[in-house]
Amino acid sequence: MRMSRTTVRGLTWAALAGQLVFIASWIVAGALEPGYSHLSDYVSALGGKHAAHPWIVNAGIVVLGLSIVALGVAVLQVLPRRGAAVVAALLFVGAGVTLGLEGVFRIDCSFASQHCEDLWRAGRLSWQTDAHLWGSLVGQLLFALTPFALARALWPSPVAAASLVAGSEGLAIGVAVFFLGGSDSAGGLVQRTGLAVLHLWVLIVAVGILYATRGEPRPGRLVPLRPRDFFAKTWSGEGELKLRPFFLGRFFAQRFSATRESVWLSDTLFRFEDEAGFGDGRSQRRRTYCEFVADDQVRLTAGDFPEGVDVWLEEGGYRVTPFRMAFPLGPLPVLIRVHDVSYVEPDGTFANSFDARDLVFGIPLARLTFRVRPTDLEPARQAEGRGEDDVHGRQGAHHP
Repeated sequence: MRMSRTTVRGLTWAALAGQLVFIASWIVAGALEPGYSHLSDYVSALGGKHAAHPWIVNAGIVVLGLSIVALGVAVLQVLPRRGAAVVAALLFVGAGVTLGLEGVFRIDCSFASQHCEDLWRAGRLSWQTDAHLWGSLVGQLLFALTPFALARALWPSPVAAASLVAGSEGLAIGVAVFFLGGSDSAGGLVQRTGLAVLHLWVLIVAVGILYATRGEPRPGRLVPLRPRDFFAKTWSGEGELKLRPFFLGRFFAQRFSATRESVWLSDTLFRFEDEAGFGDGRSQRRRTYCEFVADDQVRLTAGDFPEGVDVWLEEGGYRVTPFRMAFPLGPLPVLIRVHDVSYVEPDGTFANSFDARDLVFGIPLARLTFRVRPTDLEPARQAEGRGEDDVHGRQGAHHP
C-alpha cells in the first residue's frame, strides 16, 4: 500500500532525528559515567548492567533501531515496484529491529576489559550478553547489504552504480572495523568510526528519499514588467552578488556591470547574450536559449540550468518557477535552488533578483541582483502599436 508523500517524508525526518538522539545518548551517558573513555570503551558498556545510567544509552539504541525501521518503510515507498525493492526495505527493517534489540538485551560487563572477555569465552556470562553480541553482528551484516539491494532495485541508473560503489566501500570499512575492534587502546574509537559510516549511509538514503518526494515547485510571485519592455533588444545596468547573512555579506559584495542582448532566431525561439564586466578587466559571458513550449510558457535552457527554467506569462507580467542552477565554485559546479524575486523600482529600473538557497534544506545562501533598463525601445514602440494582445503573444515573452 502506497503512503502519502507527507507520511513518507515524516518517516524520513524521524530516521534522521533518530541518529541525533542516539549520538546524544552516548555523549551524555559517557559524561555521567565515572572513568569512562570514548577512546577505549564501547558504546554498549554505557548500557550494561554495571553502568551508572544504563537507560540513557539503551533508550538511544532503541531509538536508533526504530529510526532505521522507519527508513526502510520510507525506502519501499519511493523505489520502483520490483522484488529487489522489497528486499532492500526488509534489510533496513531487519537491521533496525536487531540493532534496536541491543538496547533491550544488556551486557554483563564492559568488553574493553580483558577479564570480561575471558568470562564470556568461558561461558560464564548471561544469555542477554550473547543476544546483545549476536544482535549487533546480524544487524551490521543486514545493514551492510542494503546498498547492494538498493543498487539492484534501481538498476540500471547512475544512482544504482553509486550505491554499488558506496556499498563496496562501506563493506571494506566494516571488515576493517571488525578486525580492529579488539584493540584495547582504541576499541571505542574504532567502533565510533563504524557508527559514523552507518549514520552517513542513513543520511545519504534519507536525502535521496526527500529528493524523490519533493513537491512540484510553484511559480513565483508576479513580476509586473511592462509589455512594451518585453521587446527591448538590449539592456544595460549593474549587478551585485551579496552573500547571506546580508549584514556580513555587504562587506564582501561583488559588483559588476551587466548587459543583455536578445536575438530572435524564429517566431518561437530567441536567445539572450549576457555579459558581466568586472572592474579589473575581467568579464564573464553566458548564452541562454528561450523557446515557447506553449502560448503562455517559455522554457529557458543554458549550460548552468541542468533542468531548464519555466517562465509563465500572464496578463500583468510573468512568473518564474524555482529552478536548480549549477553555480561555479572554482573548477566544480555546486547545485543550488534559485527563486526569482524580481520587481520593478519606482523609476522604472528592473531589478532582476535571484535568491540562492541550498538544495536540500532551502537555507538562504546569497542574492544576485541585476538593476537594468532597456536601451533599445524602438522595437517595443512599433510592437505596441499592434495592440496589447499581440504584445502578450509569443514575442511578448522576453524575460530580462
